[in-house]
Amino acid sequence: MRATTLSLICLALAPVALAQASTELSRIRGAAEAKRSAERSATSLAKQLDDAQGSLSKVNSQMDMWDGQRQRLDGLFAAYERKVEEHNARAARADAETRRWNAACEGERPDPIYQKCMSEAPVIDRLNASVDANADALDREADDLEAQDQVYVDELDKLGPRKAQLDVQVADLTDQLDEARRLIVRYESRMRDACASARTLEALSYCHQIVWDGAPPNLPELPDDAPRGTRITPNN
Repeated sequence: MRATTLSLICLALAPVALAQASTELSRIRGAAEAKRSAERSATSLAKQLDDAQGSLSKVNSQMDMWDGQRQRLDGLFAAYERKVEEHNARAARADAETRRWNAACEGERPDPIYQKCMSEAPVIDRLNASVDANADALDREADDLEAQDQVYVDELDKLGPRKAQLDVQVADLTDQLDEARRLIVRYESRMRDACASARTLEALSYCHQIVWDGAPPNLPELPDDAPRGTRITPNN
């Protein structure tokens, strides 16, 4: 009668043990699968982020080049402004000479004054012609500088939207990758906790299969005749 009672107890405990094993294994396996999924996601996101950062680096390099060209033009524009100042000073002197000549030579003048005015007229004409020619040259130089600058501005304008898009993409991928890495740590911790508390052979065996290293290092192997349950670690 006693043997029958023990048999009944064993039969009653068997479903409980099976349920415990199933629950432990399911919890560990779920954490391991979630960790692997997060690792796959992190690998993919890292590749996408690397590609996006590479594209952004190229765009930034191109923009730096065009910015450098514009900075080079800044020096040319400054030199041009100095030329304009010099031209304006020459034009003012030419205008003053012309006004002086007009005041001295307009209208009827005695012959000596008339002859002097006629000898000075070509000088005044050459002076004004030189000022006009210099003004034309400065206009052409300004047009050339502005045309060059517009080329650089257009190139920068074309690159601007692409840079903005890549900036957003890099920031978004960085956030996603950070989140994937946080998930890896979270599921790793969950898996370690589940393995550390595992008590069934099935769960411990699965922990070994996923190369669980949650046990304290350098634990001695249990002797072959040690009773089961003496120490529940992956070393059992």
